[in-house]
Amino acid sequence: LKVYNTVFVEIIGKEYYYEEPPIEPISLRDCKSQDDTTIFNIWKTKFNDWIVNPKIDTSNLVIAFNSTLISPSKSISEAIKNKIKYTSQYIPDSVDFKNYTILLETLIDCNKYSSIQININDLSNTGRFELRNLEQFRKDNPSYTKIKGFRLIGDVSLSRVCFNKEFNKGVFYMDFVCGGDCGSGIIFLISKINGEWIIKGKIPLWVS
Repeated sequence: LKVYNTVFVEIIGKEYYYEEPPIEPISLRDCKSQDDTTIFNIWKTKFNDWIVNPKIDTSNLVIAFNSTLISPSKSISEAIKNKIKYTSQYIPDSVDFKNYTILLETLIDCNKYSSIQININDLSNTGRFELRNLEQFRKDNPSYTKIKGFRLIGDVSLSRVCFNKEFNKGVFYMDFVCGGDCGSGIIFLISKINGEWIIKGKIPLWVS
């Protein structure tokens, strides 16, 4: 809980604090009429303004949070094993990856442990994000496209944190789904420095 209350906003990302970009119309090369071209140029102007002058989203930013800590699936475990072989491609040299290898192996094997439940009320340091229980939320709001009254950021599931014996390094997995064809799976490498947990590196496992 201390780890997740420290890094939660960072693993989700503050970019969600801002309004979403305007929806892109037909691409310019596919425009077949003057109206199509005009619509595209209007969008391009709005998009450029969105990049230069992003506006704060005043909506309620909701995350459907899985209160059961998950274990990496078989396919995710295989992805972790493959990533371990090619760490230089995504882990900076400043990170001593050898200290994390055994923790990743522990994470792969954590499905042999009993499941853990988190009370979402214990996750209090979530910035502007409002957590709602994933199971109940999906019963009430089964579709991403028909939700009104708030902005759904996505469904978030976390694994247990695997620590070293000194409890100054750890790893965990996040499963993030933001739509039917939108999501990602990431391993986070964390370290305790001056009494505070920080993210030292990320291992992307999949993206949709």
